[in-house]
Amino acid sequence: MVDNTSKWNELFDTLHKDSTNEHQGHYSEFEEIGRGGSKIIYRASDNLSGREVAFARPLKNDSITTELFLREARITAYLQHPNILPVYDMNDGEEPYLVCKLLRGSNLAKLSKKQQNQRDTLAIFRKICEAMNYAHSRGVLHLDLKPENIHLDKYGEVLVIDWGLAEIFLTESLESPLDNPLISTREALSSDTTFCGTPGFMSPEQICNQNVDVRSDVFALGALLYSIFFNQSPFHAPDLKSICIKTQLGEIPYFDQDRMSSGFSAIMLKCLHAKKEDRYQNMRELLDDLDALQNNFIPSAEEANFVHHCKMLYKRNRQSCHFLLASFVLLILTSLFYIHKIQESRADALYAKGQAIQAKEQAEVYLQQVIEEQKQNEKLSIALSPRYLNIAKEHWEYYELDQSIEYCDLALRVNPNNIEAKKMRAKLYFAYGDYTQAKNIWELLNNSGQEHSFNQFLLDKKDPQPKDIYNYRINSSPIKILKARALFHSFLQSGNLEQLKQVIKIENQKVTELELSYDGDLFDVHGNSHFINNNFLRALKLKQVNLSETRTDNIDSLRNSVLKELNIAHAPIWDLSPLADCKIEKLDLSNSYIEGLWLLTNCELKELNINHTKVRTIPYQIFTTLELLSMNKTKITELPKHAPKLRILNITKNHIKNLPRLLSYPALEELFVDQGQLNTELTTALQDRGVQVHQLSSSSKR
Repeated sequence: MVDNTSKWNELFDTLHKDSTNEHQGHYSEFEEIGRGGSKIIYRASDNLSGREVAFARPLKNDSITTELFLREARITAYLQHPNILPVYDMNDGEEPYLVCKLLRGSNLAKLSKKQQNQRDTLAIFRKICEAMNYAHSRGVLHLDLKPENIHLDKYGEVLVIDWGLAEIFLTESLESPLDNPLISTREALSSDTTFCGTPGFMSPEQICNQNVDVRSDVFALGALLYSIFFNQSPFHAPDLKSICIKTQLGEIPYFDQDRMSSGFSAIMLKCLHAKKEDRYQNMRELLDDLDALQNNFIPSAEEANFVHHCKMLYKRNRQSCHFLLASFVLLILTSLFYIHKIQESRADALYAKGQAIQAKEQAEVYLQQVIEEQKQNEKLSIALSPRYLNIAKEHWEYYELDQSIEYCDLALRVNPNNIEAKKMRAKLYFAYGDYTQAKNIWELLNNSGQEHSFNQFLLDKKDPQPKDIYNYRINSSPIKILKARALFHSFLQSGNLEQLKQVIKIENQKVTELELSYDGDLFDVHGNSHFINNNFLRALKLKQVNLSETRTDNIDSLRNSVLKELNIAHAPIWDLSPLADCKIEKLDLSNSYIEGLWLLTNCELKELNINHTKVRTIPYQIFTTLELLSMNKTKITELPKHAPKLRILNITKNHIKNLPRLLSYPALEELFVDQGQLNTELTTALQDRGVQVHQLSSSSKR
């Protein structure tokens, strides 16, 4: 922040020197045309460009007025939008001034006195909303929207002016050039504690000097819309006190609803809700409703009945509706004509002959249908063969050899001529060590490739061993696939861990030295940085898997598994969908690419580690079973409302907003926090409930 402040100070110093030098002889022919709260405005001539401009100076020479003047000037200059008054020049030196566009035309207050059609009103109001949407996106609230501050000209230009009461707000996702000590808040510059704004257009929170936000401007826009149609504010009253009371209560007087459409009325009333949460929550929501209204859709603010929906549908599709109606009428008339002709024709035919012909036709149709059904059944059976083969290939890919044989045989049963299924069956015979059967199929297919040669090599040996398979000199891709499946089948039969290691080395070429733990339920290759392919895991039916600190980027082999514990810390994994239906209880995702946990809501997690991840929220369903949670240095800012079984919790290096919610966790026993993260009162309350609070320094690790 210090660096940003110094940069902005240097920037404004440079602007001050340049503007002071240029001011001499730059502007002339000053003629006063108006005065505002902190400024006096002149019509002047820009001697360099030859155009007329508006030239403003502080109304008084005191420091507060000058600072308020400069504050408004900087905010106006910062906002660059087609519907916001453009600034040409300014100076913040000893003689501060502001140069902007000279306004010609009128304002919205004068326009309101004339009857306007709703289409023109919508166009004007939407431009105002676009300007405010932009201002809010730049972190600026206007807080003084009224008809006099909306400038119009005869060419359709709409400008929002007078940002003297504007306030600046910033969020974590927004950095603004206004975020510097040169632009202070109005409260810091003015000793006046009364509210600032225009009664009748101010929101209830402005009147009560409460916190304001974008919804305060939304309220003013609703009042502005009311004034356009009825030439007065919605809370007009004879005195200021009555106006304020009506505003706070949201008492909008009865108005002639024939003057505006139901959609406009609904939008206006939603803007004018006394409670902020009942208004549009941002300008985008308001603009979406205006777009809906403009395109003859029902705004979200309007509760329309079925008839009104139909009316709007007709407006959107007027031409199509006319065409459909005409087509329908023509169809009815044509149908009636042909029905009449058919009835005349039938009356002339003999009933018996007609019945005979009809019976014959029905018999022929039925016979044809039977023939077609038989053909379709034959085609369907043949069509199923590729589907069965694809399933067999998937099981082959994931080393599920028994299932692969089952579906490969189905593919050959419905279509014995399926060449690809025969090739697949030969590979499966090879994997099971039945080299004679594999040879018969390959010779039947006239296949003399590398796979056939590999099979013949093993067939020539009297008693081929797994080492003969692994050490076979050719290592092309098809040969590697056969080697891996054959060795894996041998491992399943013998339990020899060396054969499983050979499978891993074949599937992961860069693996030379391999640290592996396996006992039937547990598979652990943590720390093997070149381990990637793990397809064989699906066939092992594991309960515990540790892939931490490997290069594994896919865990699809664990889909629908009986897994109970999984560690993928420091692994480049981002997709958890394979775990969606697993009843996993212990999961370590620390330092992984995982950002969301919504796919784990059906799991029954008891322990979860998401340290150093980009996770922003944990679904509430996970907390119903969770007992241990470590979330050091994540994006999470909110604790859940309920965590009935949570015993141990680590929230270090997180910006948690609702820490008092910790008191609602009945089973909490241990809590790890940063030093100073909890206030004394909350720490004492937790300790009184028997919670061990561990306050860690910045160098401590959990």
